[in-house]
Amino acid sequence: MYIIYGGKKMKRLQILISIILIVGLLFLSSLVSFAQVNEEQYKKALVGSLEERWGLIVDQAKKEGKVDFTMWGGNAVINEWVDTYVAGRMKQLYGITVERTPMAAPDFINKLLAEKQAEVKIGTIDLLWINGENFYTAMKNELLWGPFTYNLPNFLKYCNPNAPDIAYDFGYPTLGYEAPYTRAQLNFTYDSARIKNPPKNLDELTKWIKDHPGRFTYPAPPDFTGSTFVKTIFYHTNKTGGYQAFLGDEFKEKLLKDSWGPTWEWFNEIKPYLWRKGETYPASKSLLNTMFAQGEVDFTMANGPSNTAVMITRGKFPPTARPMVLEEGTIGNANFTAIASNAPHKAAAMVLSNFLISPECQINQADPKIRGDLLGIEYSKLSAEDKAKYNRIEFGPACLSEDFLSSRRLPEIGSKYLFAIEEAWTKYVLKK
Repeated sequence: MYIIYGGKKMKRLQILISIILIVGLLFLSSLVSFAQVNEEQYKKALVGSLEERWGLIVDQAKKEGKVDFTMWGGNAVINEWVDTYVAGRMKQLYGITVERTPMAAPDFINKLLAEKQAEVKIGTIDLLWINGENFYTAMKNELLWGPFTYNLPNFLKYCNPNAPDIAYDFGYPTLGYEAPYTRAQLNFTYDSARIKNPPKNLDELTKWIKDHPGRFTYPAPPDFTGSTFVKTIFYHTNKTGGYQAFLGDEFKEKLLKDSWGPTWEWFNEIKPYLWRKGETYPASKSLLNTMFAQGEVDFTMANGPSNTAVMITRGKFPPTARPMVLEEGTIGNANFTAIASNAPHKAAAMVLSNFLISPECQINQADPKIRGDLLGIEYSKLSAEDKAKYNRIEFGPACLSEDFLSSRRLPEIGSKYLFAIEEAWTKYVLKK
């Protein structure tokens, strides 16, 4: 039996043996408290069963007693969920205190880079919410600890390491350094009380923007949602006719630059019809949500598939708000967690990462009344009981079904393309 790992085909047994050995060696060098266990326990850490190895990890995590979770803090719903449900369950199950640190991904990458340059051996960041270009930067600069995912029971039981959006993060192999957290897909929100016939495709969206000057805008890259919107438009307007030519490990810079002309023409074509005539853009998705809620614009957008339903539940959006996805499709991706290379509580970070992909946690966060993200684990791998729990979630008319979203989901291309597209948007659109 074969699986894809790091872009090569290897036998499953060879992979598991290799990872057990690697993780064991990492434990010997990185988990200081493991120095106190006896020789027999060391052998178990290297070649023992998953249950034995996980037992050692949990024991060490309990001794550490706390874990930092550094994550983007721009979503009050997610912040509350981590502070209450996640922190509460980690305390109940393991006696571990979860300390959430709000920090934008570029900021924690810069912090880790500075600590590495200063040779800070024990930092303050444990678990990171990370993906995309930030993961690429972290891996290239050796800022992450691992591989660790094949020591997580829930990763082995409920995740599919061969799934393209799990094996690769923005085209870069995850190599066991990232555990899936949730999945997401770009979608739009409109108010059905104001817009009876929303645009179904890019041509109709273009016409709608021109027919309703000042009522549409998007977050400025490098905001994650704004960048995803710009990339989605690039997929549908570049000269190659899609995204397929840009898949794979190779960065085709010349092809990119030769093909993106129509993309910048589209953005400059709609620019005079945008909010404030495109002279400025909201800095974040959260600000765009607020503008939509206050009636300043008629559309907002998010990567969270249940953003509309969650905001209705919170009383932020009108009950007539509805989600939509363009017929041509929008970009979908996965969110991940990773462990900082100088994390002070590595075992506790693994326990938290494992809990986040437990069926209990995943089903809880999938409920639009709570958080409303797509499953990071595989529905097909759930037990009959857990499937029944998931199926009882009331998604309602303000949610798009997983089947519908997957039928219009487009893959990510590599991080180098993202960097180039963000820079080009600034040069050819923002500053033009």
